[in-house]
Amino acid sequence: MTPEQTAELTELKSQLVHVMEGYMEEVEECGYTNEDIDACTAVIAAYVATVSRPADPESILATVQKTVMKLNAINEKCHGGLIETDQQEMICEIINQAAEYAGVKVGSDDLTEEWREW
Repeated sequence: MTPEQTAELTELKSQLVHVMEGYMEEVEECGYTNEDIDACTAVIAAYVATVSRPADPESILATVQKTVMKLNAINEKCHGGLIETDQQEMICEIINQAAEYAGVKVGSDDLTEEWREW
């Protein structure tokens, strides 16, 4: 992954955090905490770090599955409130874009769809 690609993904993750924190400030009982946001972004950061290393497409898809399953668990803990439509789109963009940068042909597919519960 190039430094520019890494910077792009980092910016997307920052935007995601901003949106989540903004919603949390607006809605008193949003169902999640800063710790939940941190857990979500840690999973995403670990995913990006993993797929930025050379790997075959099958390994990357396995990493996508593990990442989505972890995000499902975090979102379930928050009663489905952490990952709403806007956040879903941002997370999918990060996951799909990182996989594409790693050499997986994503095209118009959403690699998360098969396992995603959010």
